[in-house]
Amino acid sequence: VDVGLPAGPSEAIVLADDTANPRRVAVDLITEAEHGSDSSAFSMANYAVGCNNVIPTGGWAKTCSPLSVRAFLKSSSVVYVTSQGVSTLTGPVADLAEYEGFSAHALAVRLRGNRAT
Repeated sequence: VDVGLPAGPSEAIVLADDTANPRRVAVDLITEAEHGSDSSAFSMANYAVGCNNVIPTGGWAKTCSPLSVRAFLKSSSVVYVTSQGVSTLTGPVADLAEYEGFSAHALAVRLRGNRAT
């Protein structure tokens, strides 16, 4: 399933100091090695708590979120503009459309804007 997410190899780190339980540290490291260097897997996160390990890499984490159930949901937007709102916005919207080179859009906005008044 393509979710459009730029996921790729990820890194994990096990932080431990002299108070850490050596067996737990070793198991965490073995768990990481079990899945190879191209994936991150901590059993508690993956299997019980719900933290997803499909994350954006290559700098994409600045603009993308990890894979979640939201990636499989379709969303829609609905807007409502009053007649007064159309009258107020017709000029600026048409000007912006013209500026961006969309003269047909500008014409459509002007025709509808004139109808609203």
